[in-house]
Amino acid sequence: MTEAEWPLVDLTTNLIALPGGVFRVKPKCAELYSILLAAHPKSVSADELIFGLWGQSPQPPELPDKALGAHLWHLRRLLEKGGFTIDTLHCKGYVLLKPGAVPKHRSIRKRLETKQ
Repeated sequence: MTEAEWPLVDLTTNLIALPGGVFRVKPKCAELYSILLAAHPKSVSADELIFGLWGQSPQPPELPDKALGAHLWHLRRLLEKGGFTIDTLHCKGYVLLKPGAVPKHRSIRKRLETKQ
């Protein structure tokens, strides 16, 4: 799948364009999606995502793991509107999945199966 087939992101306006519409997201969600998209099809570790989001920040969040989890939660909910998702790979990190791809993480696979 080429980058053009994935939802588009504009980091200046924080807009993500999905097949079902264009959505404004928080800046960190737009950055998070951009990092995952640039790495695709490879996974990105939580440490890499945290550094990508706050590595140079003079005021990083007090609990970066929890902040990352919150941003992933919001981004997953948005991407699911277009059939896309973010899979959690045990001990490896996170990877974007196209519509119809089978997630390797059991809880995501189970959630997608119950929606059908």
